[in-house]
Amino acid sequence: MKGVKFRAYIKRRHENYNFDAGMYGWEDVKTWAYLWDMVEEGLIELMQFIGLQDKCGVDIYEGDIVEFDVVNMIWDEDKHEVKEHRPETWRRVIEWKAPKFIKHWYPEKMKVVGNIYENPDRR
Repeated sequence: MKGVKFRAYIKRRHENYNFDAGMYGWEDVKTWAYLWDMVEEGLIELMQFIGLQDKCGVDIYEGDIVEFDVVNMIWDEDKHEVKEHRPETWRRVIEWKAPKFIKHWYPEKMKVVGNIYENPDRR
């Protein structure tokens, strides 16, 4: 059985720690309980892996900030045609409900540029 992957943001150190919550033995259970206590105390933030990777092969976690290029098409109502193509770079924060929708955003075209804890200015 494959475990669930998480990333813990340790607030006082301002760094991330990745781990697999596989629960294969007593040591794993003790580790998980310790981490959960830290979450309860507000010392860390847990982010779950959503099961997808960006274009560079980086795992995407909830709380990650991703960038991707889109082309907005401006529609001419009178002529019923596209009158302008406007390329833009969008930035989005990944939320747990996102895996349903993120597949339609083509994760292979996305790039993780940070997360909401380490890079709050990039939101």
